Amino acid sequence: LFSSFGGHAMAAGLELKTDNIPQLINHLQSSLLVGEVRPVCAPGPAPLMIDAEVAFTDLSRQMLREIEMLAPFGEGNPEPILATKGLRLAGQPQFLGKNSEHLSFVVTTTGKKSFRVIAFWQAAQNLARIESVGKGTFSLAYTPRLNRWHGNETIELEFKDIKPDTGD
Repeated sequence: LFSSFGGHAMAAGLELKTDNIPQLINHLQSSLLVGEVRPVCAPGPAPLMIDAEVAFTDLSRQMLREIEMLAPFGEGNPEPILATKGLRLAGQPQFLGKNSEHLSFVVTTTGKKSFRVIAFWQAAQNLARIESVGKGTFSLAYTPRLNRWHGNETIELEFKDIKPDTGD
């Protein structure tokens, strides 16, 4: 049925002539009626794996350049996810993007060192969570990035998760 196919562990590709679509549909429907349908993976998101807990005072341009040397990132070599506890919101989250699909907010360690956090494609699902933890201290999971713009280089944090600190 397929003219060509290929891929790797994280992607698949195939080519199918338009004339073969009805036959493919019949094969798929037959297969579904014959066997038991089971989910391929467990329901829900996979647990977030934190690579290291760091203090904001440890985040530096040099540290991020060293992390960049671990590239290329992808399957088998994921980007590091760091976490920092004892943070506070410094101002209100701001919507970004043409359709307000991203969030930007600033976090600080009791007013001493602060960083901008970007939550790409996560505004709708995370605004309430971010605002609710903003009443106290919280922990943030993120991937640090060097943002290079108009000759300036700043550290930004790409949002992964957030939770209130529990005092442990």
